[in-house]
Amino acid sequence: MAAFRKVFLALVVVALAAATASAQTVSCNGTAGSNIVRTEGITELLGDIFLQCTGTAAAAGAATFNIQVSLNTNSTAAFSADPLIDTVLNVTPTPGGVAGATVSTRGRKASDTSVSFLAVSLPVAPGGTTSNIQISNLRGNASGVAAGSPITAFVTSNNTTVGGTPLTLNNTTFTVGSPSTSLTSRIRLADNSDTKIFTGLQCANNNSDLFSDATKTNQTLSGNVQFREQQQAAFKTAAQEAGSFVVPATFGVPTNGTRVRTVFNNIPANVALFVTTRDVASGTTGFSTTIRKLELVSADSTGAGGVATGAADGVGAAVVGPAGSGGDARVSAATPARYAIQQLTVSNGTATATWEVVGTDPNATEDLSVGFVLAFKAGQPALGTGTVNANLGPVSTSKVPVLPGAPPAGASIPRFTDVSSATNVFTLAPCATNLLFPYTTNQAGFDTGLVISNTSSDPFGTSGQAGTCTLNYYGSTTGGGAAPAAVTTQSVPAGGQVVWTLSSGGNLGATATPGFQGYVIAQCQFRFGHGFAFVSDVGARNVAMGYLALVMDPGTSPRDTKTTGEAFSQ
Repeated sequence: MAAFRKVFLALVVVALAAATASAQTVSCNGTAGSNIVRTEGITELLGDIFLQCTGTAAAAGAATFNIQVSLNTNSTAAFSADPLIDTVLNVTPTPGGVAGATVSTRGRKASDTSVSFLAVSLPVAPGGTTSNIQISNLRGNASGVAAGSPITAFVTSNNTTVGGTPLTLNNTTFTVGSPSTSLTSRIRLADNSDTKIFTGLQCANNNSDLFSDATKTNQTLSGNVQFREQQQAAFKTAAQEAGSFVVPATFGVPTNGTRVRTVFNNIPANVALFVTTRDVASGTTGFSTTIRKLELVSADSTGAGGVATGAADGVGAAVVGPAGSGGDARVSAATPARYAIQQLTVSNGTATATWEVVGTDPNATEDLSVGFVLAFKAGQPALGTGTVNANLGPVSTSKVPVLPGAPPAGASIPRFTDVSSATNVFTLAPCATNLLFPYTTNQAGFDTGLVISNTSSDPFGTSGQAGTCTLNYYGSTTGGGAAPAAVTTQSVPAGGQVVWTLSSGGNLGATATPGFQGYVIAQCQFRFGHGFAFVSDVGARNVAMGYLALVMDPGTSPRDTKTTGEAFSQ
């Protein structure tokens, strides 16, 4: 009989517990913020999820639940210590509408796309009591979402008490991110007047003092790289990258602000490349001499690592700016066009530079420009066209939460996929002249005399240059024969001429081409070549005429007089 009583009492206790559990109800209504995020972003800060819950029970107490948030892309908030990540769920009880003490629960990685919050306690009471849940610092891989699709979060839960009533979520799916194109870039002239690229000449000095001594001042900018914000949230300082999540404030602190990373490729041999240590006035929205928007950082090749120090401009660096504007390296109202520059290390024709956003207007769509400087000595650089890739940084391929101590590019928040493409940024062209003699003849009793003058020797201080001329013949010879083969002359000295006739040839190796009629294109390996042709009957007794050869080159290389160039002119 005693044994029966014990069994009976145990059954009563279980029944009462079940009745109590079944009497508990916790119901939540949810909303969420939807942040505009960058399509390149891997660790984009998503909108907070807010749940307002009402808990009812026969007696005051608490119900404990596990809550899980699943994204339609990878969850990328940083690990603090495996499996804890920097996403937090805060519960603030508000009995009678008065907020109580907030209790925080750290998130755990449940899968690559899911975060779990274990043993979340929600108050219950007769007649119901409310509590507010805020899930903050969710981060997701926006680059993993199909173009035009939102980032969504799906919330589920279960009661940790055996047989306990589950949490009732009246809405479970929320839009927490809206991916949008964030950045374009372009190359501009140093004064921001055009999108033309810098063209240098192999035979001419360009910032040659700086090539010899990286501390020389008063050099000239070669051009700008302009980063163009396509949405107001693309450029963020470190504080803006952190968002506005609540207790504890140490969760989810980013490693840096948004960075802009450039990779220069195909840098010719014997060319030094420098960049400005901050944004420049030409092409920067709301430029200020005292408040920088970009600061060069000593990052690695991915754009990670290093810090924005806030150090004074120009410390230990050369300066670009107008001659005679003084030795102060700092940008000021008195010298607004002067900027400190830093030489980049070139390896196998490649150099990387990264700037961090240290000032931005979150309510404006901005352009930010940085300058670059090419330095070389006449006759030394190799020919070629340099390119640049511009992207938000740091760049990374790591699209899951990263443990502390991981390589900087993997651990950085924010970090981005590299979606850049190469754009031409400068060209080093040969010093040459191409001349067109549109009509020459040595047929029907006529002959043509030709002269090419190397006028690179002048009173304007132009560097004289010697070079050969290749004479290309297009037409036919008497009787319909093929045009003569091309002929390359000996070197024509600065101030010298190559003179010849079709019938007899001439000096410096210009050979005769008897019976030829057609046009001639001369490719001369010096600047400022000019030509003259004289067509007459043999002996110039009855008919004669002369003309100047046409210069076929675009007008990109004016003489040192700084006047216009010579293009299809004489």
